[in-house]
Amino acid sequence: METLPSFFKCQISSYMVSKAIINSGLTTETIPDLLKHVAGEFSSSIFEIWGENCISEYMTASATHRHVWHAVLSVTASRLPLGIDMRNWLTKSRRKEVLRVAFGTCPPGMIRLLSKLGPCAETPEFYNAVHAALSRGDTLTQTLHHAKKIDARAVLLIYGSIN
Repeated sequence: METLPSFFKCQISSYMVSKAIINSGLTTETIPDLLKHVAGEFSSSIFEIWGENCISEYMTASATHRHVWHAVLSVTASRLPLGIDMRNWLTKSRRKEVLRVAFGTCPPGMIRLLSKLGPCAETPEFYNAVHAALSRGDTLTQTLHHAKKIDARAVLLIYGSIN
C-alpha cells in the first residue's frame, strides 16, 4: 500500500477533525479555545508550528507526544535547532532524541513520566522541574518513577524546596 505524503495526511486528518467538529455542533470560533485549553501557554507556539492546515495533527496526537512537544518548547529557544521545519522535526524524530536535543539529556523515565499526565499541557516550569528532578538520580527520582499518577503541583513544590 502506498503511503500518502504528509501534506495529504494533514489534509485528510483536518477533514476528519473538521467533520467531527461540525457534527458535534462546535464552530470554527471554538477551535482556538480548544487549542488554548489543550496547549495552555504553548498554544501560540503550537499554532505557529502546525499552522491552520495541520493543527489537527497536533490535536489528535497522543497526550504523551504533546507533552514531549510541550517539554521541548519549554526550553530556551537558543537550545533548539535552527533553520529546520519544526513540525517535521517534532513529529518525525524519536521522542528521546527530541528531548535530548532540547535539554541536553533525556533522563531515564522522562517519557514514561510524561505519559502519566493528563491531556492538557503543564507549565514550562513543570517540564523543566521534571527534567531536573529525573536527572538527579535520588529518592525523588525513584518516587517519580514509581508514581502511578503525577501531580504537577507536588512536583513543583518538591522540586522547588530542594532546588
